[in-house]
Amino acid sequence: MSDILSGPPPGSHSGPDLLPGTNSGEAAKATSSKPTVWQSLSEFEGKLTRDLATADGATDDVASFVGREFPTDDFDQMDGVDRRRFFQILGASAALAGASSCRWERETILPYAERPEEMIPGKPRHYASVMDLAGAARPVKVTSYDGRPVKVEPNTLVGHGTDVFSQAAVLEFYDPDRSRGVARRSADGMVDSSWKDALAALRSKVAEGGVAVLASTTSSPTLARLGAELQGAGVSWHWWSPVNEDMAVAGAEMAFGRKVRASYNLKQADVVIALDSDFQRTHPDAVRMAADFATRRMPEEGAAGKEMSRLYSVESRFTSTGVTSDHRLPVRSSDVGAVLELLQAAVSGGSASGARARALAGNAKVAAFVKAAAEDLKAAGSHGVVIPGGHQPAEVHAQAHALNAAIGANGTTVSLIDEPLLGGMDAGLKSLVADMKSGAVKTLLILEGNPAYDAPADLGFAAALEACPTTAHLSLYRNETSVLCGWHLNSAHWLEAWGDARSWDGTYHVAQPLINPLFGGMSSIDLCAALLGRKDAGREEVRATFDGMNLPGSGEARYRQALHDGVVEGTRAAAVNVTVRGNVQAIPAAAEGMEVTFFPCPKVYDGRYSNNGWLQELPDFTTKMTWDNAVLLGVATSKELGVTTGSKVKVTLNGRTLDAAVYVAPGQAENSAAISMGYGRKHAGLVAGFEKTGVDAAGFDAFQLRGTDSMGMAVGATVAKAGGSYSFATTQEHHLIDEIGMKGRRERLHKLAMEGTLEEWKEDPNFPEHVYHVPKLESLFDQRKYEGTHQWGMTIDLSTCNGCNACVVACQSENNIPIVGKEQVKRGREMHWMRVDLYYQGDADEADTVDAVNQPINCLQCENAPCEQVCPVAATVHGEEGTNDMVYNRCIGTRYCGNNCPVKVRRFNYFHYTKFMDEPEHKLLQLRSNPNVTVRSRGVMEKCTYCMQRVSEARIVARNEDRRIRDGEVITACQASCPTQAITFGDLNDPESRVSKKQGLGRDYSMLAELNIKPRTQYLARISNPNTALATAMPQGVKGRDDYDPATYGHGGHGAHGGGHGHGDSHGGDDHTDTSHSGDSTEGAGHDDH
Repeated sequence: MSDILSGPPPGSHSGPDLLPGTNSGEAAKATSSKPTVWQSLSEFEGKLTRDLATADGATDDVASFVGREFPTDDFDQMDGVDRRRFFQILGASAALAGASSCRWERETILPYAERPEEMIPGKPRHYASVMDLAGAARPVKVTSYDGRPVKVEPNTLVGHGTDVFSQAAVLEFYDPDRSRGVARRSADGMVDSSWKDALAALRSKVAEGGVAVLASTTSSPTLARLGAELQGAGVSWHWWSPVNEDMAVAGAEMAFGRKVRASYNLKQADVVIALDSDFQRTHPDAVRMAADFATRRMPEEGAAGKEMSRLYSVESRFTSTGVTSDHRLPVRSSDVGAVLELLQAAVSGGSASGARARALAGNAKVAAFVKAAAEDLKAAGSHGVVIPGGHQPAEVHAQAHALNAAIGANGTTVSLIDEPLLGGMDAGLKSLVADMKSGAVKTLLILEGNPAYDAPADLGFAAALEACPTTAHLSLYRNETSVLCGWHLNSAHWLEAWGDARSWDGTYHVAQPLINPLFGGMSSIDLCAALLGRKDAGREEVRATFDGMNLPGSGEARYRQALHDGVVEGTRAAAVNVTVRGNVQAIPAAAEGMEVTFFPCPKVYDGRYSNNGWLQELPDFTTKMTWDNAVLLGVATSKELGVTTGSKVKVTLNGRTLDAAVYVAPGQAENSAAISMGYGRKHAGLVAGFEKTGVDAAGFDAFQLRGTDSMGMAVGATVAKAGGSYSFATTQEHHLIDEIGMKGRRERLHKLAMEGTLEEWKEDPNFPEHVYHVPKLESLFDQRKYEGTHQWGMTIDLSTCNGCNACVVACQSENNIPIVGKEQVKRGREMHWMRVDLYYQGDADEADTVDAVNQPINCLQCENAPCEQVCPVAATVHGEEGTNDMVYNRCIGTRYCGNNCPVKVRRFNYFHYTKFMDEPEHKLLQLRSNPNVTVRSRGVMEKCTYCMQRVSEARIVARNEDRRIRDGEVITACQASCPTQAITFGDLNDPESRVSKKQGLGRDYSMLAELNIKPRTQYLARISNPNTALATAMPQGVKGRDDYDPATYGHGGHGAHGGGHGHGDSHGGDDHTDTSHSGDSTEGAGHDDH
């Protein structure tokens, strides 16, 4: 959104308390009441002060983060319950940090008698594969060391980037809580059995009849074909996933009379209107859509004839799409249909007839927003697009199709294909439960999924399941559904199974196993083929599907190419030409009152990843919450209800109730409560909750409220304050230092996360130089000369980053970063090397004025590193190639470096997270660690290393080939995972490298340049494209810098950055500039090993 962090006008700073964005006349009011820039509501409300933190009734959370650099030093003082929970988490996941620092008993290493061809011990191999999530493929490339998968990367033959679920897959694969075998129910409970007995029992039931299969949604053509074969044998087949696109399919059928799927081409979109759609995070095609959208958010692309796009977002809660939008309208999700009706009327020149739409039209801000968006949409024509959220009613999807057709978007920004998943999941589950209750189903086989936990509460699925005579569940874990079934069948993970999938546009992908099943599990394809009498048929079934496609050049060579690439070219679904009906059903008016919305958690999705410690501890993008979910309420609504963050409440909806806790979320629409799915599980495992062993569930079970009448949202809920409070582990207020530090951050914030508008950038592409003046700086220390062949640097583009968190999980996976657990996060001891900061601006009491900007932060690799200057044992030093390196075995844990780090990116190991690896039950966990990264022990400081292990690997190859490392040959873990290519890494000595060019764009700047730290990581200022008509009609944060005067601001602002601008100091100037190197071309990596 536009320029929310603009600085104070020149000459208006009347004193040290003047906040960014205020003039001298407003200073007293701003400083005495509400800050213009803030990170949390506690800061906005003035509660983060030393006096309040130590006052009676203050929470420990506040007191521990104000006035103390390191909140607590009681390393081992944990009460009995917390200590037990902590070590359960360590045993399940934090110990995954590896084993190289542990002392092991002597073991005998057995060499290969005959080493497999092309197998070199210790050399990684890369295999293309695919991960299917709720009906859409995520193409990936998996790195394997000595036969064990350790890292997931994007398949660059298909596109850029991955998501958090793909990055965390290896932790799920090695999870010790995974099911390890077949079991059947007996009088003594569940007892171990075998696949032989289970298959014999199921085959006999198929022969008897009355068998039904409930399969978790998948895009696999092979499983669909096998399902059709089983249906031919008399088996009924049903699909179910709690997160689905049923409303989108139904809406398309309303609009066109045909079940079609919309695939959006945002590379062609000049204007995007997101209607309660977080298309960059929760859409099945989110990774590709985020990548495409990012290509139109770089202002430099305008020179290539692609003007920067404009994004309008209408939503009830703050999302990634809302934060990255140019304009955001917070309304209840149930009112989004009314906004769409107003938008249609404005585009067509008519008037809205719906009662709710007419009521909203009376709101001046809503009217201005709709008018501006409609004018932009009409001007864009076929290059505009409207994207409705998947949980919106079918009528909203139908009318969105009608509007897209009216502006000519179909065929340009919207491609329509026939819907591959023709079975309605919601309706399919309803009919199945009815058959189960009537006795028509004698045997139920459940393939993956967890319907006993996530089925609509009013269906009574769990009771019907227990009453069914014979039940079997194929699952990765013994979860809530497994404990109710007569048979539990352990599933194979997608990393150890053959499979296939289709991406959102219909392109066909092939999955291949990287390792034999660890516990002898079967995939859904294996099991269905076995029921049809075909043994060990996974590979053969996938091959049969491929051959059945009758592709040109089909045969062994084409199939092997498909395995190598992971994708089959030319298989994208053909677009269909359909016309909108003339009588599309109108959008029903929403009732007044409190609504509840349900959304998939950006971290654990629908609960399937809840036992993944990496994802549980990952701070949520907007709330920064870890290990929990909450009932999200807006500021005004929470005040009306008399609750605050941590207050316990009882939510009632259509006779169903949920006891939960509140989190007050800035920007949340009034009269709208939101809660993410996937928490409150009782049979997830030792990480997310396991009732049998006394491990409390993480978070609150939203599925207790969700029924067939409220799959996405429902109006008519009540939220009542209950007794007691709940403590969340959030990271938003960590690293505050003290009141002086917070005040300094607010005053500097327009320099930290720098923003400008497209018009400002066009007027002066080098505008960051003029935001503030940094004179030529001198150091107290002798300036080191860096003489290495390569000088590494990084850029992070704030214009394209959407805060998806993929980089955070990728860094954790790559660098063996441990998990510490909720209690330790509350103490400020999280270990992530990367974080994504979120800053707010505006009046928190008025949701439609709140704006936000995000900023990924890792070690800046300062040339004048403050951490190096205070380390008494030289444990942190500089390398010849300009990187700030850690020597772990020198570190004695003084933490002086963390204290002196101005961006607070150093992490201290308060516990020895690897000592549990000595225990036999944790042997499996040893396989997950990256063998190229040192494992840290207790008392050691750690931080981002620029993935020097990848640099070293590339250096060895280049040296063997007697050449320099090529640009693009080293890709850091965070860079590889980023769908929007916001992160660029490379050699600053190569003037043709991408990073050198990015650092010469003009909108690049150094964070904290005035400290003379000379960071190697540079930021590119965020450029937004606001509609000037809304600057006064609907101000959000601070819109634009109307007082901007280049002559007054002056020059010289780059300070610690040089590049090609000639202002301030360079990155060492001639000390490490090799202009004689012309750069080499980028070559593809990976893919040639499989």
